[in-house]
Amino acid sequence: MLALTGLLTLTACDRHSEDEARTLLSGWVDLGDTLYFESQSGCTAGVFRVKSADVKARVPVFDSAQAVVMNGKQEGPFALREPGKTADQLFIDLMNAHRPTGVAVQSASVEARPCMNDKARNSFFSVLNADRSVVIFSRADRAYAVLDPLRGIVMLTSGGE
Repeated sequence: MLALTGLLTLTACDRHSEDEARTLLSGWVDLGDTLYFESQSGCTAGVFRVKSADVKARVPVFDSAQAVVMNGKQEGPFALREPGKTADQLFIDLMNAHRPTGVAVQSASVEARPCMNDKARNSFFSVLNADRSVVIFSRADRAYAVLDPLRGIVMLTSGGE
């Protein structure tokens, strides 16, 4: 009985369960299989297949960081895609357009590293530098996702406070 209690306590310390992460992402993209998932008290990281390269209609999609800020949508969730820019470049644009949002995105992404194994880190680096990637961010959920439509995957990270 003590072992079961300990297991339940450890599970309760995770930031997100896989089901919670999938539910969150399913509101943003047409989600497929889980390729990788890890969650601890301070972070979550997951790599998932997507069935479509589209962001769902309930998430406003903007073509510049300035448009996100001008429309007052930085509290999220919002999606950002700009032809010719990678997710990494879009992050820099967000940081320059609205520093508090940029810092929140940085926290949600970088502070999820402890939840990534080497393969997940490589996937994260790849999606950050992929052409035509789409950034999705929700401040309320402290969640950052990068959709790589060419590879058919989405990477979810959540870190920081």
